[in-house]
Amino acid sequence: FGPLCGVNVDPGSGEVLVADEEATVAHGETLPAIEVFSASSALIGTIDKAPEREAVEGACSSAVDDTSHEVYVAASEADRVYVYEEAAGKFHLRAGATLSGADTPEKSFLAPNNSGAFREEGAQLRVAIAQHSQDVYVAVAEQEVVDEFNPKGEYLRQLTFSDGDEPKAIATDAS
Repeated sequence: FGPLCGVNVDPGSGEVLVADEEATVAHGETLPAIEVFSASSALIGTIDKAPEREAVEGACSSAVDDTSHEVYVAASEADRVYVYEEAAGKFHLRAGATLSGADTPEKSFLAPNNSGAFREEGAQLRVAIAQHSQDVYVAVAEQEVVDEFNPKGEYLRQLTFSDGDEPKAIATDAS
């Protein structure tokens, strides 16, 4: 392992997802990745690619839908939340499921720049899933908000915080 920046557990299977900033992937190359382990510690697979075969930079937060077993990965450097499906240890992007924040009041997950426009990349993104509803929550620290989406990826509403309060982590409970 390299520097670790996030851990998540699939509540349905007990699989453990580890966000590793320097995971060893194909041909000994090290890239940021989410490594997925079985409940008995065996490596199942690695999520190391985003669209256009780019690395999943800034992917320190993941969440698993315990019904569909889809994996949501908040890639802060891309300002996106990618959705992956697993088949036989291989993780593939689910077509049309990427969350970009385009339907939110800010129209993106980008961080505000000095003039208040949302143009700077690298906003800290965190993701969680409410298992009872499968609603997806995306915490955008620099915007001081948490955006809520339904399981289809449709924007529902936004939770806002006081000036200066940034949601740096997010979690849901089983109820």
